[in-house]
Amino acid sequence: MLLCFIVQLSVAVAATAAHGAAIDRTRDVVERIYPHGIEADDASGLGPNPTIALLRLLDDPTVSRRDNVVAFLGLAGDRRAVTGLAGWLASASASPGTAEDDRARLQVPVALAQLARREVDGALEALLALSVVPRTSRNADPGLDEQVAFALSLLPTPAARARLQELTAGDPDAFAG
Repeated sequence: MLLCFIVQLSVAVAATAAHGAAIDRTRDVVERIYPHGIEADDASGLGPNPTIALLRLLDDPTVSRRDNVVAFLGLAGDRRAVTGLAGWLASASASPGTAEDDRARLQVPVALAQLARREVDGALEALLALSVVPRTSRNADPGLDEQVAFALSLLPTPAARARLQELTAGDPDAFAG
């Protein structure tokens, strides 16, 4: 009985250490500077199935490059990235504050568009939901509205095209700063 407990405890400690190492490795990759943008090859340094670690880092205010976290989530191809990104954007932790957090917020629509292009369930719907009027929590954020429109323009789907047309109908300067 004691031996069984020791084996279970050893397995649990090893799993916790492996998870901690995955978070540390993921943090190292996302806090780098990518002057030419983040490509799919850059995600190889994250290891297999990085979505959970990325979502934890997205909620960590000490991460200096949460915009990179958002960009990597857009490459994840994982349904959990959709719910995580949409939830984070709606949360108080995504409210405008620092320039770093603002960059991350503005990257969310593009990340959702990347997920939608990979046909990840719920990504297109989450992006369309960001474009629905009234945008009561974001009425004073034209930058986010512009990013939503840009992200919709990246998608060849009829729903995205129709929504983009609705957003700009009758107003050629609909998203002019």
